[in-house]
Amino acid sequence: MADSTLVQDSTLKANTGPTHSRPVCAITVTHGDRRHLMKRVLLSLLKEPAIGKIVMVTNGVAWDVQALVSELDSGRVEAIEFDSNRGSAAAFAAGIKRACELAPEFIWLMDGDNEPQDDALAKLLAAHEDLNKYFPKDNMAVVAFRPSQRTDLAAGIPLSRLKRRPSSFLGFHIYDLPAKLWRRTPWGRRWTPQALPAFIDMPVAMFGGLLFHRAVVEKHGLPREDFILYADDSEFTNRITQSGGAVRLVTAAKIADLDAPWFVERRYRNAFHTWLEGGPDSRVFYSARNHVYFDSHCLPHSRVMFWLNRRAFYAVLWMFALIFRRPERYRMLRRAFRDGLAGRLGAVPELPVL
Repeated sequence: MADSTLVQDSTLKANTGPTHSRPVCAITVTHGDRRHLMKRVLLSLLKEPAIGKIVMVTNGVAWDVQALVSELDSGRVEAIEFDSNRGSAAAFAAGIKRACELAPEFIWLMDGDNEPQDDALAKLLAAHEDLNKYFPKDNMAVVAFRPSQRTDLAAGIPLSRLKRRPSSFLGFHIYDLPAKLWRRTPWGRRWTPQALPAFIDMPVAMFGGLLFHRAVVEKHGLPREDFILYADDSEFTNRITQSGGAVRLVTAAKIADLDAPWFVERRYRNAFHTWLEGGPDSRVFYSARNHVYFDSHCLPHSRVMFWLNRRAFYAVLWMFALIFRRPERYRMLRRAFRDGLAGRLGAVPELPVL
């Protein structure tokens, strides 16, 4: 699996400052008119005594980035500015590359609307030290718990019911249909909530809240910029677990999401409803394409079972497209699926990143 390298061009500008001796460099990325959220995130990160440097990557924003840096702490906050929105994958790659140049011990990733809660970083560092007893620093990572992103875990649904089957297509597997239908009955909705374990070993993880030693980058490389948006974090962390390493969710280390993404902005009836009705076309396209690429190119699977799940998914999606009267979204999704299966990544000119 090819590692990404950061393309240096005239659209990338960085103001460099002194390297701090504190062990953690935080990286956060933002886009659009989200200055108010970015300020809250930076203020929360500046309160962390273990953080020496914060690298903020802005994706084509219209507001004055340097003014915000000066207002908060120009000694600890450094800005990398893209003149246009090149996507979160390129932004995180640029931030991680800069962090490695600053040579901290740890790198902590944060979305531009992630607000760490009490002692989240301290709990992650302690969990990292514990996990390091069993795995080398260059092949492990820990990640904070974001309840709004993992509503299933937050609700105490048993972990056995959340495990993803191999050869699934966008999380869909025909063997899961009986259980899913049962859970929609009055009897199937009854379950005993389970307390969250302190640690959960994950096959992959999101970037928001991910902490790792810089040796991970030396071993596994940077995130792939051709993902543009979505699943770049899954692909990056999958390199760790597929090479025998570990990614551990630390449930006591919590992060609040200040803004809900398109796929949880409101309650959808099911995943098919979300794909057909949720979000702007560009974000839905990149999410569908990249996750299909990840399922088909990065995860081991049975070709026959993956094909069966894919064809069944298409049939159900078309049925819901008729119900919701969204044939145009269905056609766009089918294009995204074809591109993902064929390995055609990168930016799509007619679907600019918003």
